[in-house]
Amino acid sequence: LQEIMAMEPLRYSKHVAMDMQNGKPLLGESSDEIGFIAQDLYEIIPEVVSKPNDENSELWGIDYAKMVPILVRAIQEQQSKIMELENKIESYKELEKRIELLENR
Repeated sequence: LQEIMAMEPLRYSKHVAMDMQNGKPLLGESSDEIGFIAQDLYEIIPEVVSKPNDENSELWGIDYAKMVPILVRAIQEQQSKIMELENKIESYKELEKRIELLENR
């Protein structure tokens, strides 16, 4: 869950590399995307990021499919905490009823 909380989703413009010139990509059309910055995500979950051998001629990438098990685990942890809190609430409700009965004697 800590990994998930450290992630920062954002909107960005994704540019398509049309060609290379002097070792740098020539950017074509762009589209608006929602996702993560690979370099930031690498600091949190390096297993899901493909780091280029040469940053001057290659791009960083994210394998979003590899994030699924991490996200599922985070949901499971949250659900466990929710269930624990629900049980505590029920216990408090029972205590409240007992106190009410004692006060009405």
